[in-house]
Amino acid sequence: MKTCLIRAVTAALGMFLCAVATYMTPPLWEGVSGRDFRPQAAKMAFLILLLAVFLRKKARWRVADFALGLLVAETVTLTIISHFSGFTGREVFEPFNLRWLLDVSVFIAPPWLLGLGLGSLWLWLSERDAKRAR
Repeated sequence: MKTCLIRAVTAALGMFLCAVATYMTPPLWEGVSGRDFRPQAAKMAFLILLLAVFLRKKARWRVADFALGLLVAETVTLTIISHFSGFTGREVFEPFNLRWLLDVSVFIAPPWLLGLGLGSLWLWLSERDAKRAR
């Protein structure tokens, strides 16, 4: 259980570092306005996908580690959104915050789960090839 919690925190920290790396580099394309976060979010999603593939294929993380890591990352994301919106307590779950969480989660959860799937497929194929080579 301790390992799973450490990996969950590591996953959330890794996703946070993907967001920071995205912020520090220029966007892939110009947005339609100064508030358009989609160019940066698309780059962040790609980095999160690569992180998930690496953690599944090379580090051989379990699916439970990925699920708990995603839960921690989404909780931190909702906390950050509620901090900027000014809502506290039960107000954190107001529709305004939840809409923003949904908008941001589109760039976090699907790439994370797709990376898990691609990493699992790659791991399975490499193990299958290793068995055939014997």
